[in-house]
Amino acid sequence: MIIRSPYPDIAVPEVCLPEFLFAELGTDDTDRPAVIDTSHRGYTYGQLTAAIGRVAAGLAERGLGRHDVAVIFSPSCPDYPAVFMAC
Repeated sequence: MIIRSPYPDIAVPEVCLPEFLFAELGTDDTDRPAVIDTSHRGYTYGQLTAAIGRVAAGLAERGLGRHDVAVIFSPSCPDYPAVFMAC
């Protein structure tokens, strides 16, 4: 049995997740908090996008590329979104 939603289908864009999430991020938004944990450690949007770029570059330098498989073994912490989106 297939259960269908009563709502119309949504359009899924043909872009990667970070591009979709940060597409409308303005220059005024870079200092806004993006990720914060209970100890108040976290990233602003500007710091998060920079961290994603650094992690992605580091993974590429180590040979990880498109269509490769990466496993993330991590607790829930402010660093997780940077590593997840870099992969």
